Amino acid sequence: MINHNKMPRVLFFSAYLPSKGGTIRRLQHWARMLKDSCHITILYGAPDNSITNDVVRRELGIEQNITLISISAPPYLRGGLVRLKAAKKAWDEFGSGDHDIVIPMRGDSETITAGIIKLRDRLKRKRPGFVSCCAGENMPPIAYKGRMKGRLYRLLIRWAYCTSEMIIAITPSLKRYLHQQGISENRIQVIPISVRYDPDHSEVLHQRPFVFGIVSRLTASKGISLAIHAFNNMKFKGDAQFRIYGSGPEEALARQLVKDLSLTNVITFHGYEKPEVAFGSIDCGILASESEGLPRSILEAGSLGVPYIATNVGGVPDLIVHHENGWLFECGNKSELTYLMEYVLRNKESVRLAGNNMREIVKYEYSGEIEKNRLLGVINNISYNGSL
Repeated sequence: MINHNKMPRVLFFSAYLPSKGGTIRRLQHWARMLKDSCHITILYGAPDNSITNDVVRRELGIEQNITLISISAPPYLRGGLVRLKAAKKAWDEFGSGDHDIVIPMRGDSETITAGIIKLRDRLKRKRPGFVSCCAGENMPPIAYKGRMKGRLYRLLIRWAYCTSEMIIAITPSLKRYLHQQGISENRIQVIPISVRYDPDHSEVLHQRPFVFGIVSRLTASKGISLAIHAFNNMKFKGDAQFRIYGSGPEEALARQLVKDLSLTNVITFHGYEKPEVAFGSIDCGILASESEGLPRSILEAGSLGVPYIATNVGGVPDLIVHHENGWLFECGNKSELTYLMEYVLRNKESVRLAGNNMREIVKYEYSGEIEKNRLLGVINNISYNGSL
């Protein structure tokens, strides 16, 4: 008999847990959000000896009543089969235990492994439910083509998604995409990420030059060079400046490009800063990524009334309505980005209005209470009823 008074026991699982990035931020967010409503265990693969339970607890900012279990994991490689081995090792060492629900955090390999373990536990008359988390639009039905291993992996991931009780998609467009892959709509729950909304924040009119900004990890897929070239090509710059917040493997190349274009007096690098500091110093954000799920940076900026010019990829069009609460351009279209940067620089009132509109959207559609209620609804239904 199910005890409806007990708290659900939830296992979050990541075969590879980097010290920075979207996975650890979402894990931190969900652990804090659910700690008073669920018994939480986090099983994670440590990429090296520097990642310990104490380090993870400090990075996540979580309390002692959340259980952490670490396993050794091979260095992160993009090859799905390599990460699948790491995921299998995690399950061999720990298994699904007595948890009511398992939530794989990083995607393909963890989802396949959870599906296999679920099948094994069904044969043993155990039945933990599991939820698959989808952050982007790069599912293997598109990402893997041509090779036998790719076909097998494609079939495995499709099977794993179909055997999960529920799939969490972070955007409506991702839900549509998953449905196109043959997954029933009634098993896909849209739970967008949320950001902190400060009701006491007041609009500030910056008495300084107009500032464009990038707040991101500096990697090749983020389009940093394209944004720099677009700024350089602006025929009208006025006294505009460009600030880049973040670090990463592309930082050295970006710095050299700025130097080669003789823009060091207007494009500056500031390393990592807290979102409220970074977005508090810019007037309009730039996101030139080749792919995205639901960019937290746009939400964090929007909570402070800062709009974005962004590529229309992934879940970005679910966030931004062109010319209403921001601006969209085709991925890789440098001239279109240049045009939009000149447009907002000449139309600063539209920047203020777009920022206010984005702030209202964050307030009513991306609040922590909405995310928590939807996530708890999924967990409680699976935990108590076995399915939705």
